[in-house]
Amino acid sequence: MYHKSTQKILNKFFGKVKCSQQSYSEARKKFSEYPFIRALECLRNAFYSSKNRETLKTFHGYHIFAIDGSAFALPSLKSLLNIFGGTGKKADSPTARASVMYDVLTKFILHADIKPLSVDERTMAKAHINAIQEIISLKHSIILMDRGYPSEALICDLFGVTHFVMRVKSGFNKTIDALSCGDHIINLYPGVVLRILKFTLDSGEVETLITNVNDIPFDEFKKLYFMRWGVEIVFDIIKNKIETTNWGGWSEHCIYQEFFLGILLTNITLISEKEAAVKVNERRDCNNKYKYRPNVSNIVSALQGNLAKAVFKTPHNEIISACIAILEECAYQPCPVRPGRSFSRHKKPRKTKFHKSRKSAL
Repeated sequence: MYHKSTQKILNKFFGKVKCSQQSYSEARKKFSEYPFIRALECLRNAFYSSKNRETLKTFHGYHIFAIDGSAFALPSLKSLLNIFGGTGKKADSPTARASVMYDVLTKFILHADIKPLSVDERTMAKAHINAIQEIISLKHSIILMDRGYPSEALICDLFGVTHFVMRVKSGFNKTIDALSCGDHIINLYPGVVLRILKFTLDSGEVETLITNVNDIPFDEFKKLYFMRWGVEIVFDIIKNKIETTNWGGWSEHCIYQEFFLGILLTNITLISEKEAAVKVNERRDCNNKYKYRPNVSNIVSALQGNLAKAVFKTPHNEIISACIAILEECAYQPCPVRPGRSFSRHKKPRKTKFHKSRKSAL
């Protein structure tokens, strides 16, 4: 999680032991991204082990997962353009497609991947589902997806395997478009009977959801689908707080390394946020107007400065002491939670690489 020159960070980390940027780059070529992928799997398996599973949060008895994708801008190199593909008017800006499967209640990324643009989001969604089927029962899970995912092939693949809620846009299906606001049951495809939910948002827009969940009341689906916003917040942490797309290496090998490391650090950030929230609530004055939560930028700052050195400490009790100190720093200066806040969405946002309100705390 460095955002300064590589040599400056190497000097700070190694101290009196000298390590040149060239030596570091050569060493990276021999280092696989697999340890970061394996660390993610071990962390996930611990979270969703049989002994911990009953302590995980659910909604009407269901685990709630969200799947979403995002474009990751890459360094402007022809080699990366040839591997991942490009965007823009001339399709000459190297870009990769990243996708995550996120537990919106437990706040944990279960699976993530980065692929060339030629691999579509639906294919990546199926890969997520296949990867976690042996970890947790999808029969008792609901997967939330936005308007880019609904298709006959994906709906038929998921029907009978898991529960899902997908938002569909106007024009997806004429029969659905003709329905009035309310709760409907239709036979969308042969052997696929779905529930169609249409309701009006506060903005006046009509939202349409399709689902195979039949035991949750209609009034609860607005709240349920809103939970999908958690995966958007996660991408904000990955891209803007940890600044994964501020790549430290310019090769395909480095892109994979830093992406999976970024996902691992995001999960550590989310875990630290939950741990720090306990400390914030312990200190909270009951007379405060608002509830308070930890500041994610402060958490990232605390991890940047201390995590790497904490894990190399010996003996074991010094690691624990260092982690407790990190959590104390994570709980410093929490933010008020103001319910009901909303902001209008800018349809033509200003194109800035790193926005002033999303600065990482260095």
